[in-house]
Amino acid sequence: MIGRIGRIGRIGRIGRISRVSRGFTLIELLVVITIISILVGLTLPALGKAREASRRVKCLTNLMGFGRAFQLYLNDSKDLLPYVLPFYDTHFPHNPQDPQLLDVLGDYLEVPAPYYNETGELVVYEPYLCPSDVEDDAGRRTGLSYEYWAGGLMLLRELAYDDHNPRPTVTRFYELKNLSVRMPVMADANPWHKGGRYKQNALYFDGWRADWLSMDPNSQFPPPP
Repeated sequence: MIGRIGRIGRIGRIGRISRVSRGFTLIELLVVITIISILVGLTLPALGKAREASRRVKCLTNLMGFGRAFQLYLNDSKDLLPYVLPFYDTHFPHNPQDPQLLDVLGDYLEVPAPYYNETGELVVYEPYLCPSDVEDDAGRRTGLSYEYWAGGLMLLRELAYDDHNPRPTVTRFYELKNLSVRMPVMADANPWHKGGRYKQNALYFDGWRADWLSMDPNSQFPPPP
């Protein structure tokens, strides 16, 4: 009888221990879930910032690739920047008399220019495509995620001053020491990057430096002759 009572007592203690253990396991699980939620909340923004920083670095690398292409073009064109449209659009028919930017820089870039495949899809490779150009898809629609500011200045000069050869004046404008570091030759077509004042990367004539777009309100358009 005493032995049976002892066994019953042990069984009761085991049951209590089991119930207590299950209770602590549930609490521990809730604590772990809470900790994981906090960690996810802390790390997701950091991961997002890291991904954006990586995309921006790649975008800057793309622009520096264009800088090397511009320099090679200058070496072959009497140190004059090309006069082409400020943007690129694959829907525009190819016209040797009125070329677009990639028509003249294509020979100086190691990557094939944007083209349509057999299914009619536009194929665009870097450096033509900014990795942060995902919402507007400007690069996938037109073939280029960037705008050629020098071409825009040349177009404005031709319209404002009836100058049919604005290349020398605009190129000399970019060569001015106080402007070559402030007026970009090329920049993101849209504000895709967080962190800068204008949220855009840009390529500058001064050593073909790629950095944040930083427009100076004191910069002047090329003056009339």
